[in-house]
Amino acid sequence: MTKQQLFLHDVGSMLREKAIDARNSAAEATGTDRDFENGRVMAYSEVLALLQQQAKAFELPLDSMCLADIDPVALLNIKDKSRA
Repeated sequence: MTKQQLFLHDVGSMLREKAIDARNSAAEATGTDRDFENGRVMAYSEVLALLQQQAKAFELPLDSMCLADIDPVALLNIKDKSRA
């Protein structure tokens, strides 16, 4: 793989992981912390959606960026674990 391909793979993988971590943190947060964490999830969702759109526009396979199996919209479906 080229340096550019490695870069895209690593960045996509790290963003995906951070987005999932943010969703999990939002699910466990309460009060104003929950609002903050929900904002983080929305930001990651927008970034992932943009990356997926641009990858498609440039005919880059999403799996090469570790973004094939994440749905930015579904990421926003946060289950409230703080009330469980």
